[in-house]
Amino acid sequence: MKKSYLILGIIGITLFATLVVAWAYDTDGGFNIWQQGTCIDNLGNHTDTCSQSGKVPRHLNEWYPVNGTNGTTICQKAAVNCLDYNALCQYGACVPINFTK
Repeated sequence: MKKSYLILGIIGITLFATLVVAWAYDTDGGFNIWQQGTCIDNLGNHTDTCSQSGKVPRHLNEWYPVNGTNGTTICQKAAVNCLDYNALCQYGACVPINFTK
């Protein structure tokens, strides 16, 4: 009886460790330029950030999960020009520019 619990425990720990290492998770739901998020994978936490280009903060480093090898998912970074969406980058997200006065 004790051996069966030990075997089930080892199987459970192995499955849990595989899931932790194999899957990425993004707090903003994936590729979402309108909300800052953090993509978490086995390499760590990757938070969406703005990068300065001249005086205008227009570039967003957007992290999101993608398919990796062997059925895993990993975090990948994309450089997004918020100006292409009539927005500026603020606090790790594209924010629409308000042209009205």
